[in-house]
Amino acid sequence: MASAASVRDRFRINESNAALLDELEAIDPIEPVLPERNTARELLGRLAVPPGAVDDIVDRLPAIHDDSDARWLVARCYTQLVRRIGAREPGRLRWPSLADADEPLAPYLYVAIFLAAVPDIERWYVDHEIASAILWATLADVGGRMAIRARVSGRRGLDTEQHWLTQHFTGQLFQLGRLQFNRSSVWYEAGTLEELEAGFAHGDPALGVHIRRAGPLDPTECDASFALAREFFDRYFPDHHYRVAVCTSWLLDDQLADYLPADSNIVRFQRRFRMIPGASPGNDDVFEFVFDGKKPDLDLPPQGTRLERAIVRHLRDGGAWRVRTGWVEL
Repeated sequence: MASAASVRDRFRINESNAALLDELEAIDPIEPVLPERNTARELLGRLAVPPGAVDDIVDRLPAIHDDSDARWLVARCYTQLVRRIGAREPGRLRWPSLADADEPLAPYLYVAIFLAAVPDIERWYVDHEIASAILWATLADVGGRMAIRARVSGRRGLDTEQHWLTQHFTGQLFQLGRLQFNRSSVWYEAGTLEELEAGFAHGDPALGVHIRRAGPLDPTECDASFALAREFFDRYFPDHHYRVAVCTSWLLDDQLADYLPADSNIVRFQRRFRMIPGASPGNDDVFEFVFDGKKPDLDLPPQGTRLERAIVRHLRDGGAWRVRTGWVEL
């Protein structure tokens, strides 16, 4: 009989995830309905899952359904997910990492959960009269994340991005044109807010701004995204009154402006925001998003793109990249 202990051992879930398993064990689960083969193929296509991974997923769905340990985890995570759809307070769910598992089903368990949850989040969109185009643009991040994982590690499925994607399936995050926006709050301390209007404080509602790896940060497209965000959240979340949008990213490192032209898309994107004091180390973020997680060889000739050359030059000169946070009033 499946249990938290058998799931932990089967999928090699480490002790740092023990509390997450305890939370799942306390859940009275709803049994998810995994889609039939043809429906699964159609949904995976709409989720932008790489074609090469579709057969792997479809072929494993019956095994996931029939495997007691897999079903134990899938049912409880699915229950957590669908019970959180439309939650007033923003936030993402935390699910155990399966990155250490050598079980063939492991990379596909979270994909199966998201597949089962598509009808649930689709009903929520319909009930709130949100356009289906926004739904599918938002959920397509599943395939985008899988493609990055395959490119970086050579492995299919999902085992490290599941936390982020729970927001897409619970009405917390939306793809609005070029940019993603999630329901969030001002997390930095009040002492950094002196430039904001009186009455706006730590913990107040704010939108998070996120950039998918989907081509250039075209300024016109970004303008359109911010305009869409103002209209969208005023219409569908009028009680929250989102006055500012906040972005935390290595793309806001002002050192990039020392290497890139003033009219480059990245520098123009930075100028939208007013920076808050402080920074955190950003080299790992740069390596992940620009070099697919691989540290560039600084002894090789300059890299292919202007951005890559800028990053390498800065590192060669002994510099380090940073993650900065900026805000823009809506």
